[in-house]
Amino acid sequence: MSYPGDIVSAMTSIALQYWRNRRLDYLDDLLVAHRLVRGTAIGRRRRMSAVNAALVLRLAAEFQGFARDLHEEASDTFASWIVTGNLVARSAAYDLLVNGAKLSALKASGCHTVLGTVRRWHRDTDVLASNLDVAVGDWLGQAFGRSNPW
Repeated sequence: MSYPGDIVSAMTSIALQYWRNRRLDYLDDLLVAHRLVRGTAIGRRRRMSAVNAALVLRLAAEFQGFARDLHEEASDTFASWIVTGNLVARSAAYDLLVNGAKLSALKASGCHTVLGTVRRWHRDTDVLASNLDVAVGDWLGQAFGRSNPW
């Protein structure tokens, strides 16, 4: 399946695979219900309004789920790449990224976070945030035939 603005890659995250193979199926089920509710019978507008609201809520929930899955998958990779050979420190780094654990938890687990390391993480995450911002803005612009909104 291809979408406007898709970045073509031979590999995709598990989160994207799940989005396309499961989460979109849940939305498709509601679209089928939407078609079934159509008609001219009394109460149609109220039923359609309820189905429309369910579609919007399900889309928001499924996309939030995708974003959470992608964040967790990226956090696992990031943690495994910055902390090698120490599973306790890796777990603490993952927890920091996913659950907002304090840096002291990393230190307590044997990962001696020095100022240079934090500065490197700061720089690297800033680059990541900048690239993600550009990618999302470009996709929005392409999807709607407009320029990057920011």
